[in-house]
Amino acid sequence: MTNFTREQITQAELNATPAQLALYDTPEAGARIYAIAEKFGLESENAYRIFAILVGDIVLALIPRDDIEAEINVRLPGFDSVKSKELRVAIISYMNTPVTGDIQSEISELQKNLDSLQPLRTMSEDMRTDQGTDTVYSSSQEDLLSRKQTSSSGPRWDTDTEQ
Repeated sequence: MTNFTREQITQAELNATPAQLALYDTPEAGARIYAIAEKFGLESENAYRIFAILVGDIVLALIPRDDIEAEINVRLPGFDSVKSKELRVAIISYMNTPVTGDIQSEISELQKNLDSLQPLRTMSEDMRTDQGTDTVYSSSQEDLLSRKQTSSSGPRWDTDTEQ
């Protein structure tokens, strides 16, 4: 079991990013940590305290991610390897999901950004909006043959240079 001094923990808190601090020291984070603890049967006061300290040490990067499972086995005896792996996955998942205090403000900001975007132009949309607005030219072979030629020369091919 790794015991960290108060100075090490304080230094880690000072060096922590805002995202780490949100996972470490907010009521929302505490509720999420407790939900994980309940899922793994760590609701008793002593077991939860040990688990919460463990998660805090992991969030502050005092315990490397590679050592999480070993630290679980040391700090929470009675966990078999399967349960330790599942708890490790739950902790890493917790760390990869940001804690947001005010989700409504984030939703309204996102909606405002979405409203300011120009709509995508699609062929489907073009088909619905352009119906009947374009001139359609119809012709038949007979119309083309009977049309009066405006040029005195015969048919012109791409290789012809004369008119």
